[in-house]
Amino acid sequence: MEPKPIATPKLHERVMNIFLKDGIPRKAAILDAGCGEGALLNELRKMGYKNLHGTDIEKEKFSADGVEFKKANLNEKIPFNDNSFDFVFSIENLEHLDSPYTAIKEFHRVLRKGGKAIISTPNPNNWYQKLYFLATGGFHGFFAGEPGKKVHVTPIFLWYLKKLIHGMFEIEEVHYHRPMIPFFRFEMPFKNSFFCEGYIVKCRKI
Repeated sequence: MEPKPIATPKLHERVMNIFLKDGIPRKAAILDAGCGEGALLNELRKMGYKNLHGTDIEKEKFSADGVEFKKANLNEKIPFNDNSFDFVFSIENLEHLDSPYTAIKEFHRVLRKGGKAIISTPNPNNWYQKLYFLATGGFHGFFAGEPGKKVHVTPIFLWYLKKLIHGMFEIEEVHYHRPMIPFFRFEMPFKNSFFCEGYIVKCRKI
């Protein structure tokens, strides 16, 4: 059975479109940090990429063929050498971490000079989250229910991500995705910070 995306619908397709615009050669060394079942890596393998690596805290879920997998906690140092990769993906991971800054530093460490990263995360600055915060004092999907059942841990505002990567990465592109009305799942045509559920940042190591 092929691995399935854990991220929100259509996010992998959007991320892949951003990635492919750069014309990354098939021999490039690529890491998916927090790869889940390995669905994104599986798609890259089908496209002819061979130097593929994945890491996640749950090895049991990983099922992509032809990919090197190493179990790791992104809150800590990850088991790869300095300057090992040309490209790093971090898709819907930072919000699950107690220490997203540690993960950013690790992405910077394992990337070669000029290497790039694509980072995506839910957008806590949209209209629905603003209303939810006014009504409850918290963000929807963060520490839901009992503390032991938390879904997301750290809301990553775009301004906060810029602080996290300062001095390590230069932002090349910012994209917003899923301009939805919650519960009704009606998609709107507005792709900006106010309406969209998530955002994607492509950045380059400096």
